[in-house]
Amino acid sequence: VIEHLVTPIAAPQFFNGAETTPPYLRAKIAADSCGVVFDETEGGDRAKENRRELFLVMRQSTSDNSPVVGKSNKDQGCIDYKMKNMFMFASIHAGVDDEADEKRILRVNLKKKPDSESKWKNQRNELLRLCTEENCRRIRSLTWSKLGDIIKLSEEIDEIISEVTGMDLRSSFAEALIISCYFIIWRGMSREESLSD
Repeated sequence: VIEHLVTPIAAPQFFNGAETTPPYLRAKIAADSCGVVFDETEGGDRAKENRRELFLVMRQSTSDNSPVVGKSNKDQGCIDYKMKNMFMFASIHAGVDDEADEKRILRVNLKKKPDSESKWKNQRNELLRLCTEENCRRIRSLTWSKLGDIIKLSEEIDEIISEVTGMDLRSSFAEALIISCYFIIWRGMSREESLSD
């Protein structure tokens, strides 16, 4: 999924989640608002502590009004970080220990690979056929051009999702973004058509 769908469409920065450290991540990403994907985020105590620290970076990156993170370097210079990224953590066992992190995560559980290798091969070939460089560039361009409508529709439906599902508003807004993208990007509907559908 990461190789054949996420990476071609989103063009994220891709890191090992068990070994990549937050200082490296801050220095590497700096002010770029790219997507960030971590794979292999499960592991023992050391990997778990590293994941906790990466979640802290994620938490500091989730809103426009997040405070600046200030760090000093060995030369006593001051560096300000104001990351605004979307993070994806891929893991076989998606354990999250902190409730504040859990509320910032939209969890997607995938079915296991098809029993037959030929079924997976057919699905992979279909992804490769659809996710060409040109198609993915067009999806990104369309998404950026419709971003205002996507966010506005999400804001109009997140409270409804919260009332129906009982989820908190932050989680409901994440669901609303996906629903809004589905209607506006994949179905080509306007915000008004999406609301009436």
